[in-house]
Amino acid sequence: MSLCVTQLKTHLHNNNVPALNLNCASGQLVGIVGSNGAGKSTFLKLIAGVLEPTDGDVTLSNVSLLEKSREFKSRIGYCPDVLPVISELTVALFLKIAVIAKLNLNKNTDIATTLNDLLTKFNLIKLANKSMSQLSLGERQRLNLAQALCNNPELLILDEPLNGLDPSQQELFWEHTQNKTGLKIIASHHFSELLDKCDRLIIIEQHKIVTDITLSSHQYLYVLSEEFIGNDISNQNSSTTGKLDSNATIESASFEYISQNRKILGFGEPPSERFVKQFPTPILEGPPAIILHQLFKLVAQGKWQW
Repeated sequence: MSLCVTQLKTHLHNNNVPALNLNCASGQLVGIVGSNGAGKSTFLKLIAGVLEPTDGDVTLSNVSLLEKSREFKSRIGYCPDVLPVISELTVALFLKIAVIAKLNLNKNTDIATTLNDLLTKFNLIKLANKSMSQLSLGERQRLNLAQALCNNPELLILDEPLNGLDPSQQELFWEHTQNKTGLKIIASHHFSELLDKCDRLIIIEQHKIVTDITLSSHQYLYVLSEEFIGNDISNQNSSTTGKLDSNATIESASFEYISQNRKILGFGEPPSERFVKQFPTPILEGPPAIILHQLFKLVAQGKWQW
């Protein structure tokens, strides 16, 4: 299973915003971060089919959102940042409607068992007959997660799912998410949590994907003050792999452009001292978790732009 976002745009984007492109593989846990108003929720709504694109398409296992919308949506689970409250519905009735809407029901489908399993899994049994309008923020968020997971989706899209959850509930959330098969995409302001839990981190600013980093223990980042263009560069995509020229005395190694502005270079492992002499002196270098924390501090101080 793979997700392919191709040349995606919406009427909310102005003409200066490039189309969105992204490829993700099954099994990945992808984190999305960015400042308030950066476009994280808009991006997730486009992928989930909640917001209609003006250009481009999204495919999941070759099923097109535009051409086969119903089938596409039956394969995903979407947790919005704010769950709409319908005061006339109880927790159990809301979940029952979600189950019926999302599952391809047949005579062998046991709705009652599926519903009870969800209520139990997300600790909602005691709230089953309670109106949605009477739920606390944390209770509403657990219901939000339950409806997103009720069809065991291939793609799980989560927008600020940790809001309102206490520490124990957050741990339970990560347990459910990490044990879930398929692809998971989560946008959150809990930056440290994403660094710790995710396989990949995408930074969005001004509705653009400006940085795409694999959070590997072997990954090593070089942050430069100016754009760097290496030799033998292939411009096939935004995360371009380059290789510097080598000879008998100068070592060569592969790197990739992590950021759109070509100021962040990624290496599979820390490069040797001889090799790094081929690059401009970095302003920061080290593993992703450390470097990203430092970069966000520089952004807050107005000393760095993605």
